[in-house]
Amino acid sequence: MQVDDEGSGPTVTVTPPSNNQFASAVANAIDLAHRSQTVRIPYALVAGMDIHSRAYHRAVQLITSSATAHSTKDLVREADALFGTMNGFYQQGIELQDSFLKSCSREVLQVGLIKSTSNVLSAIQDLESATRGYKVAVEEHSRISHILEIASTTH
Repeated sequence: MQVDDEGSGPTVTVTPPSNNQFASAVANAIDLAHRSQTVRIPYALVAGMDIHSRAYHRAVQLITSSATAHSTKDLVREADALFGTMNGFYQQGIELQDSFLKSCSREVLQVGLIKSTSNVLSAIQDLESATRGYKVAVEEHSRISHILEIASTTH
């Protein structure tokens, strides 16, 4: 298929294939289907495309402005909004869990308390491990800073 940039539209030439040509065409079609291809043609040649419409110009404006409009401040603002939304979902989850727990029997609440206590203990262990890692990192930082200070005063 050939595309004419002067507006006459695509030109397609069809010849009846022989058996070998047909097998070759099928193999080529399968091969092409496995490869990604991008075809660029002028919008004026796309059938039914009204490049003079207001909607078209608005879409072009949005596409071109969105590529350049995302500054760091915009991204931070969007992240803050997303975090607020996620926090809202978290709060709704807590409210749903509270209403569910209020309707539970005493035994179910006791089992939940045991699981919750286990989670707290696990978090405490993780916190202790992180604290030890922090202490080691601070000591290493202090040692290196001291060595650097000595090296800079002797040279």
